[in-house]
Amino acid sequence: MILEIRHLRVVEAVSREGSVTRAAVRLHLTQPAVSHALKGLEDRLGVSLFRREDRRMLPTAEGQRLLRAAGTVLEEVRRAEFDVEQMRTGHQGVVRIATECYTCYSWLPSLLAKFGDRFPDVALTIAPEERADPIGGLLNERLDLAIMSTLPRANDIACTKLFQDEMVAVVPRNHSWAKRTSVSALDFENEHLINHGPLETTTIYQDILHPAGVSPRRCTTLPLTEAIIQAVRSGVGISVLARWLVAPEIEAGSLRGVRIGRRGLKRTWYAAVRDFRAGSPVIQRLIRELGKHGYAAACECGVQTG
Repeated sequence: MILEIRHLRVVEAVSREGSVTRAAVRLHLTQPAVSHALKGLEDRLGVSLFRREDRRMLPTAEGQRLLRAAGTVLEEVRRAEFDVEQMRTGHQGVVRIATECYTCYSWLPSLLAKFGDRFPDVALTIAPEERADPIGGLLNERLDLAIMSTLPRANDIACTKLFQDEMVAVVPRNHSWAKRTSVSALDFENEHLINHGPLETTTIYQDILHPAGVSPRRCTTLPLTEAIIQAVRSGVGISVLARWLVAPEIEAGSLRGVRIGRRGLKRTWYAAVRDFRAGSPVIQRLIRELGKHGYAAACECGVQTG
């Protein structure tokens, strides 16, 4: 038989996702279509490519051999598709970008606009709809670059460190923490914490509260930074935000920014791309610009919005 690209994509997706159902979602196909394709391939080869173990489909020795081939062939196909798309559009680079954090969208557009002025041969597109799952966007070819503060677990994602910022506890000026130099995880137990997203997705939870086994008394989600700041200023609750984001309010005295832990809570930002795009001159150029000017753009945005 002659192996086709679609066969390799099915084997790769089933191995990566561990199930036919999730592989179908990844491939934008129906579950019966993927099951039929996999069974047809196994019948034609006369071997089983996967075995079930602990509710997960794992590749057999024969399946692993096809996976090695898929890794080589599909990466080259993706490179070719990427290059052809650049040729078709007449651009040296077309880059689709998203970030996992709401606050990045306050400074990212201005930085990209300046980048576009310096490099007009690069077409940049922001995809805010991919914020909830930027890694899924990368793996499904909807994104070219994701700006993240958590390292992805996917094996074929290359990450480059961009910059660090500090997260601080933001409280009203009459709060009991207002005159403190720092707070600990236990201090959050009796507080109403207001976040941009679900608590489990936040830096304060992942790095401080969860390891200490601490949960705030109450949590509220407010997607808009301005709404969070107003709620904190009004005494509704407290929040944890980047220091640059609330620098104007802290300087004006309307809010206080309190260090979390003795050394402070630092957050590292990364640029994540698929391995096969990491060598692209356009991608490398953009990552250098993000690393060089990203933090400054964020701080400038904080000053302008205050």
